[in-house]
Formats: sequence, C-alpha cells, structure tokens
Amino acid sequence: MTGERDNGDRGELARSLLALRRAAGLNQIPFAEALGVSQAQVSRVELGRRIIGPELIERWCDLCNATTADRERVMALAKSGADARDLRVVFQRSAAGANYFQERVREHERAAAVIRAFQPGMVLGQLQTLDYAAAVFGAGEDLSPAEVVDLVAERRRRWTRIDDGDGQRREWRLIQTEGALNWCLRSPTLMAEQVEHIGDLSRLPNVRVGIIPGRMLADVVAPHGFHLYDEAAVQVGTKTATGLLTEPADVTVYVDLFAQLEALAVYDDAARAVLARIAAEYRAQG
Repeated sequence: MTGERDNGDRGELARSLLALRRAAGLNQIPFAEALGVSQAQVSRVELGRRIIGPELIERWCDLCNATTADRERVMALAKSGADARDLRVVFQRSAAGANYFQERVREHERAAAVIRAFQPGMVLGQLQTLDYAAAVFGAGEDLSPAEVVDLVAERRRRWTRIDDGDGQRREWRLIQTEGALNWCLRSPTLMAEQVEHIGDLSRLPNVRVGIIPGRMLADVVAPHGFHLYDEAAVQVGTKTATGLLTEPADVTVYVDLFAQLEALAVYDDAARAVLARIAAEYRAQG
C-alpha cells in the first residue's frame, strides 16, 4: 500500500538513472555486468518496475561518473520514495517488485536473532531446493524466464543465512504442515528431493523444523503463511501482494499464533520420521 508520491518519485528516479547511463554512453549489458546485476534488472529499474537500494544507486552513479548535483538529486528521489513507503503496513504488488521486496526481507533477516516462519500451502523459502524454487517462481503467469532466474539467484543468496553463512548466529524456527509437503509440485522426484532436503536442514544446530502431521487435532486456524523477525516485523503474503507489518499489536497477534502452531508440531526424530515417510511415498510414485 504505497502513496502517489512514491509512484511519482519512482518514475522520476527511473528516468534519472536511465538518463545518467545514456549520458555516460554505457550499454545496458556491460553496465549491468559492472553493476553486478542482470541486464533484465537494469531494464526494470529504468522502466520504474523495480526499486533498488542506496548502495546500488551509489554504484550506479559511480559507474556513470555522475556529477555531485546529479548524485544528490537521485539520492534525494530515492530517499523520498523510501520515506513514502515507510508505513506500518507496506504491500508490494506484482512480479516487478518481487526482487525489491526480497531485499527488504533480507534486511530484516540480517537484523533478527530469531526468525519464526509458518507455511500451510507450500515449502518455506528457507527450506526450498533450487529446483523447487524454480518451479514456484516459474508458476507465476507474469514472470519471464529471466525474472525466474533472477528470483532463484536471490533466493540462493538468502539461503546462505540458514547455516550462518553471513557469520551471524541466528535461530530459525520453521513450521510446515504435512499437507503442504503432500502438494506434488511438478514431479514426485522433485518433491522427494525437496522433502529429504528439509530433513537434512533439520539437523543444523541453529534450525528447528516442526512438522504438523496430517489430521492433527487443532483448535487454531492459520489461513496463510507468515514470517516473524524477532518481535519487530511480520511478513504476510497473498497471491498478488506481500505485506510487511510493524505495528506492535499486529506483530503480537502473530507471535501468539506461532506459539499455538508450535504446540501442534513434532520435531527432531519424530519430524524426520514424517519426512522420511513422505519422501518414500514420492519415490514409490517416481
């Protein structure tokens, strides 16, 4: 849920970044390589379809040898757009904004000591194999093959954090339903590998994977997935948009909900027994 000022500043920022690159006589492909992103990402930025952070904007200005005045102007536009988005609830719509939103989520991941997540309908991103992630992103009707590649690459960068790849000790508490794992995406072989991968990750010392078995008697309803970053923010998703809530009252609701879901799940050897059974059933199909 963003304001008109955000949309206007985004368009002006996009035009300004495009003008800087053209004035510098730089073609998109070599420019993207120097920037460290794909050509598709540069194109989306210049079309106003993707927002990038201040570090990339600084790098953009450096590569274009921007004047001090031009640099200050584009940084002011970027800050103005960020201020407009600094709301208690921010919804990012469309595939065009998916990479930007993942960057926002990555910032919360870096800051959090404990990340709690629940997903009733699909495998959590942190637990996905590359093949499963590609299948998920490829199922989007408005994603190009290049965008799928970009999103899977971004997901790969985020995965390094689950085993302390960024050098920080972080606790992950991840809950899946058996029903989500029984949703056979693309092929039984893909799903068997995915389920076995979850079992492997469950052995990491900083990861606690809970599985809510099928037909478990419950007195709580959780209609959608969510991620909690400490008690500072909660990310929720719909088919068409992803939301970030930071209002304390909202976050508390999800903290309490997660505690109820944890009580329904099984862990460690019991969870791995469920995973092994599901994987074996997929292997039998394949």
